[in-house]
Amino acid sequence: METKYSELYYEKLQKKYLWNIAVVKEYIINVLGVKEELVGQVLRRCSDYQYGRVKNISDVEKKVSDYLMGLNVSLKSVYAWYLASRLPEDIKSGLINGKISQKKAIRLGKNRALGKELDITWRMMDIIRKTVCEVV
Repeated sequence: METKYSELYYEKLQKKYLWNIAVVKEYIINVLGVKEELVGQVLRRCSDYQYGRVKNISDVEKKVSDYLMGLNVSLKSVYAWYLASRLPEDIKSGLINGKISQKKAIRLGKNRALGKELDITWRMMDIIRKTVCEVV
C-alpha cells in the first residue's frame, strides 16, 4: 500500500516541477527580459550562489534567486528540473511516469545529443575522405 502511495506522490511531484519550470521560465524571459538561451545559465549560477560556489551574481540573477526563494524551492532542484524539461519527449515521458530517475534521464539526453554530434562528425569525415580520394 505504501509503495502505491509513494509512486503516486512521486509522479505528482514530477508533474508539479515540470509545470513550475514553465512558469519560472516565462517569468525569467518575460518579466526580467533574459534571452531564452541564457535561462539555463542564470538558473545554474543561482544554484551555485545558493551553495557558495559563486561569490557574486548579477542583479538579474539576484532577482531570480529571490523569486525562487519566495516560492520556497531549492534552486538546485529548479535547475535540475529545467534540464529535465529540455529533454526529448520520449525520455521526459519516462521520467514523468517514474520509469527512469531524473539523473538517468539527463544522462540519456546528453548521450543522445553526443551521439548525434558523433554521427555528423563521422559523415563529414566520410565526405572529406571521398573528396580527397577523388582529387588524388
